[in-house]
Amino acid sequence: MATYKKRGYKLPKEKEAQLTPEELLQQEQDELAQESTTAEVFEGLDQTANKAEQWIADKQKPIMGVISLVLLGVLGYMAYQQFVVVPNNKEAVTKIYASQKVFNEAVDASLSKKDSLYKLSLNGDQQNIGFKAVVEDYGSTQTGNLAKYYAGIASLRTGAYTEAIGYLEDFDGNNTVLSSIALGAIGDAFVQLNQHQDAIKYYEKAANINPNDLTTPKFLEKAARVALHDSLISKAITYLERIDTEFKGTKVVNKLDQLLAKARAMSN
Repeated sequence: MATYKKRGYKLPKEKEAQLTPEELLQQEQDELAQESTTAEVFEGLDQTANKAEQWIADKQKPIMGVISLVLLGVLGYMAYQQFVVVPNNKEAVTKIYASQKVFNEAVDASLSKKDSLYKLSLNGDQQNIGFKAVVEDYGSTQTGNLAKYYAGIASLRTGAYTEAIGYLEDFDGNNTVLSSIALGAIGDAFVQLNQHQDAIKYYEKAANINPNDLTTPKFLEKAARVALHDSLISKAITYLERIDTEFKGTKVVNKLDQLLAKARAMSN
């Protein structure tokens, strides 16, 4: 009877001597089979390694090309930021300063002087460029983006409503309170253009983009007044009731009791 042996197992010599000739022959055959299998495994590994090396050799140029492109892209972006964007933004800051100063003067000026000062902040003079030129020359910088806001408000104040909408829609306020003010100003421009549906849409956006006690109730009130003007009574009530519910104690709420009562009476 043949003795069971695990693959790779070799009997001790004293036990090997006790085997029959048939069992010795079987042991030798098993050992040869094992050596053959091991050789095949290593041969397969060698072939796989050779194929991998060949693939890398064949693909080396395109692989290096891709890596080079990625590195060039990263280096190019870093260089652009360091040598173009940063210097341009610094230059834009110096250019916008004079216009900001004139704009602030316009805010505090008498009615007779406001228009000319806002226009000066927009167009500049022989010594300083205005917001329009800052937007045109440095629009891709942070300062150029801020110039779009100023240009939009100044255009609104001087009656250039379409231009105001264009500047303010391009302005990126990063969802801050300034975004809310810009959107509300677009709503004001649409009111002046007698496009009331658009005005209400932007007042809603202005109220919702960054809810707070200052701008949210104010733009909801504006939306309600335009809605009432256009006989959109249920909409107006919705805006006014939201103010009454969410912003109790604010100055806007205290003024709107009569307006809400009027809207409710109109709905009956």
